[in-house]
Amino acid sequence: MALRVRFQFQTGSSLGFSIERLVDGTFWDFSTTSSTAQTFTATPTTLIQSLPEGTTNFLGSYSYTLPSTPVAQFSNGEYAVRIHNTASSNSVVGILPANMYNGDDTPYYPASIASAVLTDTTSADESVSGSLGYIINHAPSWFSTVTSSGPTAAQIATAVLTDTTSTDLATAGSLGYMIGHSPSWYVAPSTPPTAAQIATAVLTDTTSTDLATAGSLGYMIGHSPSWYVVPSTPPTPPTAAQIATAVLTDTTSTDLATAGSLGYMIGHSPSWYVAPSTPPTPPTAAQIATAVLTDTTSTDLATAGSLGYMIGHAPTWYNSSGSTLTAAQIATAVWTDTTSSDFSVTGSPGSILSTNLNATVSSRLAASSYVAPTTPPTAAQIATAVLTDTTSTDLATAGSLGYMIGHSPSWYVAPSTPPTPPTAAQIATAVWTDTTSSDFSVTGSPGSILSTNLNATVSSRLAA
Repeated sequence: MALRVRFQFQTGSSLGFSIERLVDGTFWDFSTTSSTAQTFTATPTTLIQSLPEGTTNFLGSYSYTLPSTPVAQFSNGEYAVRIHNTASSNSVVGILPANMYNGDDTPYYPASIASAVLTDTTSADESVSGSLGYIINHAPSWFSTVTSSGPTAAQIATAVLTDTTSTDLATAGSLGYMIGHSPSWYVAPSTPPTAAQIATAVLTDTTSTDLATAGSLGYMIGHSPSWYVVPSTPPTPPTAAQIATAVLTDTTSTDLATAGSLGYMIGHSPSWYVAPSTPPTPPTAAQIATAVLTDTTSTDLATAGSLGYMIGHAPTWYNSSGSTLTAAQIATAVWTDTTSSDFSVTGSPGSILSTNLNATVSSRLAASSYVAPTTPPTAAQIATAVLTDTTSTDLATAGSLGYMIGHSPSWYVAPSTPPTPPTAAQIATAVWTDTTSSDFSVTGSPGSILSTNLNATVSSRLAA
């Protein structure tokens, strides 16, 4: 036994419901702990029970089943289930009728009830003004008393359907009241309408109030989107191609206004974008390479550490004419360098040379006395470590070789074709075969130190 509540309303609402027993006007107390819990009372502790909304295919459908409806409380008769908007001061947004029999909201009564009603002669059952028993026992003035037997079912039906006594139609919630207060649009048919007639009445209904209840079918039909035009015949669902065309040719502003949506991204293309008349052909690898190598946009070359920055900031030894320095020029620059900061970076070749080659070799211990360290790095390993070094701090010391490589001068203009730099072998040859006297005469320079202090063969010195 149960009472089942089902209600349709706009999705996302907060609803609840209350139950009134119409025979005495009392309300069901949903409380489980109060003195009036689970009974009908004039002052319930908990009047309203939550009415949850369904999910997925049942959004907008609110339902709850009250599982315990004992006959002692839910006596046979009519009940009013009121739907409350709990988000709006519990205002009533709908009323549902319910009939309870033997503690269940059964929609029918067994034959035994009909027999009990028709054979009931208890005077008290016929004394309540306005009740069916009263109406039957107090026949209207136009009713002819039948002496031979009681009225037939047909006679009762005729009497009920032709009853115009105002008081019979005045009790709110009664069958007579509902019949006597039918909607303004209702015209009693001579015969029950067919399904086709009902469908026609619904589909051709233009009464404004029938389309005004938010969340109802009438409301959804009466508030179709502005773009909807009712077709003369049932439409054929659009094909995938038609849907694609509709989407791609849509210019409705609101369709492109929801931030993050596909419509928004399509409708808010970057300021630099100009839609092509035909879909563009992706550039080839050669075209991309040309665009990169001929790019002179200043901002493309401004991000420190980027390829553009390194290309746009050529090292100080690079000629603005577009050709590299010769091996001889590089050798001269190295051997005549007297910039103090070039020899002050701890661990750098300049610092090691300046710090450690501080006396003539002839004044030092002979080679035979020297104990070689465990496998030192090879020249190739040192060259690889230097040329592949990307440590940011190695390129940050102003005046260092690393800094000059990573910070080309402002006058640098990238040549139309990359120049061919000297090979490591050419540089080594230029350095080791350099006999330019001025490269070894600058006091304090590596060339001067080497020329002055390496003035005897190591083998001529005292052995260890």
